[in-house]
Amino acid sequence: MTASSSSIKPLPYVAGLAPYQSGETHARGHSAQGRIFKLSSNESVFGASPQAIEAGQNWLARHETHRYPPTDCRDLRAALAARHKLPKEQLMVGNGSDELISLLIHAYCGVGDEVVMSRYGFIYYRVVAQSVGATVIDVDEDESLQASKDAFVRACSPRTKLMFIANPNNPTGFVWQAGELEALAAALPEHVLLVVDAAYAEYATATHPSYQGGSGLVKSGRCVMLRTFSKLYGLSALRVGWGYMPDHVIASLSPLRPPFNVNGLAQVMATASLKDDTFYDKVVQETCHRRDEIIADLRKMNHVRVYDSGGNFFLVRWADAETAETMAMTLSQQGLIVRQLKDYQLDDCLRVTVGCAESMALFVAAVRGNSGSHV
Repeated sequence: MTASSSSIKPLPYVAGLAPYQSGETHARGHSAQGRIFKLSSNESVFGASPQAIEAGQNWLARHETHRYPPTDCRDLRAALAARHKLPKEQLMVGNGSDELISLLIHAYCGVGDEVVMSRYGFIYYRVVAQSVGATVIDVDEDESLQASKDAFVRACSPRTKLMFIANPNNPTGFVWQAGELEALAAALPEHVLLVVDAAYAEYATATHPSYQGGSGLVKSGRCVMLRTFSKLYGLSALRVGWGYMPDHVIASLSPLRPPFNVNGLAQVMATASLKDDTFYDKVVQETCHRRDEIIADLRKMNHVRVYDSGGNFFLVRWADAETAETMAMTLSQQGLIVRQLKDYQLDDCLRVTVGCAESMALFVAAVRGNSGSHV
């Protein structure tokens, strides 16, 4: 007997999931003339460093694509350990930090368990948690999109397994104040594993001297820090992320990690990136300077509200969702693709990646030319 397609069903908590929506790549309503600026995915406008590109070209020239890469990413882990002064044995590399997020949730959560996150936190936490039947507990932020330590602690229950904190937070740009993250970690119940997603750490460190990315909390045995090569290092296309975690978490995730999960080119270019401080110091300096200039310009306009940011992006709020939608289309028609945030319940906001000087000038001019109701 042949089963009909209606007899083959996914798990009930998978059936209703909406797929993760990345930033748009197509400029709606834009003519074939003129440049297009993609400001929707928080990619680095500066790209990868010359040293990383050269290392990648040399690797390709050796014609080793028929060989599987080192499954333990040994050279990259050694370089990360040396760079950040961390024990190599407590580092795990993933196919993007997204893979590590998925591994953590699959290792620790199931039906009936709870995952705590900000209502406006990175939406992929929610997608993966729901895919294993876990319940997502949202923590509300205040009107200024600021997170509260006490609110996160109150959100925990005996069923809570993981808590995700993005610092800086995406998409709001919020950075936890000095000491607050440590206080949060200390106040959590012992059965909760805190995951600090520090994807934008390099930018936050440049403008927040007391910034805490989570590395100092890992020794407690109840915290994981995640980082990525997709933002500052300009290797988004290659998908490389890494985590610093307690030994017992490494042991739990290792059997779940796919073999050869990080490709050879990605490993080589990521390793080389860690040696090019001159290039990346300039990237951080210019990105943060340009971001802060744009935020200052936007704050001179009374029809938008812009929030402080610790990343390579900023969040802009309009008077209502309709105005934000209209603005997104206007920008798209001018070749500026920004991130709408309907899936984050921030319908009246747009997130904008810090781009080149030309794209930022065009963005400010477009916002200035479309004044409306005050926020």
